[in-house]
Amino acid sequence: MPAPENNAAAGSLRIDKWLWYARVTKSRSLAQKLATSGHVRVNKDKIDSASKTVRTGDVLTIGLDRRSLV
Repeated sequence: MPAPENNAAAGSLRIDKWLWYARVTKSRSLAQKLATSGHVRVNKDKIDSASKTVRTGDVLTIGLDRRSLV
């Protein structure tokens, strides 16, 4: 029986992990707070949970204090 695929291997990842891996935030808990605060959009849709999965090709818009990242 084949092993179940990991989310990272399938090309998707939780938004809080992605923000932390991409070094947008210093810690994963800060990434969770940023994701739930409404400052992150995935494909023009505001997200309200840190468990939203992002895939290759998604457009992320992140509003930080003095700048916006796309």
